[in-house]
Amino acid sequence: MSAHVGYCLFDGLCLLFLPPLFLGLLNKAKARMQGRIGAPLLQPYYDVIKLMQKEMVISQTTRLLFRFAPCITVITLLLAGAFLPMGPLGFGGFTGDMIFFFTLLAVGQFFTALAALDTGSPFEGLGASREVTFACFSKLTLCLVLLCLARISGSLNLTEMLSASWSDQMASKGLCCAGLFLVALVATGRLPFDDSETPTELDGVHLAMVFDHSGPKLAEIQYGMSTRLYLYCLLIARLLLPYSGNPWLLRAECLGIMLLLVLAMGLLESTVSRLRLSKTPNVIAGSALLCALGFLLTVRG
Repeated sequence: MSAHVGYCLFDGLCLLFLPPLFLGLLNKAKARMQGRIGAPLLQPYYDVIKLMQKEMVISQTTRLLFRFAPCITVITLLLAGAFLPMGPLGFGGFTGDMIFFFTLLAVGQFFTALAALDTGSPFEGLGASREVTFACFSKLTLCLVLLCLARISGSLNLTEMLSASWSDQMASKGLCCAGLFLVALVATGRLPFDDSETPTELDGVHLAMVFDHSGPKLAEIQYGMSTRLYLYCLLIARLLLPYSGNPWLLRAECLGIMLLLVLAMGLLESTVSRLRLSKTPNVIAGSALLCALGFLLTVRG
C-alpha cells in the first residue's frame, strides 16, 4: 500500500509541476535550433507567477462563463491526468474510464471556445470556430487510438489498456503514435498547424480565442495549455513503452520519452513553416486515417 501511495504521489506531483517545464524546454530547444539563446528554461513558471499577480481587465460584454471557463479547463485537464498514470500502479480508475478521459479532454476545449464566443468579438469567434473544426478531426483520431487500445487489451480501463502488450501489433502501434503526435501538435497550438507566437494574425486559432484574457485567467490558460502538452506526450510515451515490470523504471523511461518528444516538436517547429489554413484540415484528417488503418490492423490481427 505504501508503494502504491508513492507511485500516486509521484504521478500527481509530476502532473502539477512539470507541464510548464516541458513547455519551457520546447521553447528553449526551438530557440537553440534557430541560433538564438531564447528565454530561460523556467520562463513559463515566471510568466504564470507574474500573471497571477496582475489585475484582470474584463470586458463589460462578458458574463460569468468568461470568468470561470479557464478554471474549468484546468480542472478537467488535471482530472484527465489522474486517469493517465505513468505506470500500471497509479490513481486507479474504473471500467470505462477511457470514455471519461476522452470527455474531459474535449470539455476543456469546449469551454475555451465558449469563453471566446462570450466576448462578442468576431476575431475570437473566428478562432473558436477554427478550434472546434480542428477538434472534430483530432478527437476522432484520439478516439480511434483508444479503440485500438481497447481491442488489444480487451479492457475498457485506461490503466489496463496502456499496460497491454503490442508485441504482435507493431505496425498498428506505429500508425497510432504517428497520428497521435499530429493530434498533439494540433491540440497544443504548435507549428505547422498553429503559431503560438503570433496572436494578432487573422489566421490564428488558439491565441485568437484568448485575446481578451488577462491576469490570473491568462495564467490559467497558459498553464492549461502546458498541461495539455504534458498529457499528450505522456499518452504517446505509454503507447511506445511496454511494461517493464518495474514501475519506477517505467516512469523514468516515460519521462525520457516525453523529453524526446518535446525536443522533436522543437526541431519540427524550427524546420517547417505554417500550413495554409485551407490545407490544415486535410493533414488532421490524415492523422485520423492513420489511426483508422491501425485499428483495422488490430481487428484483422
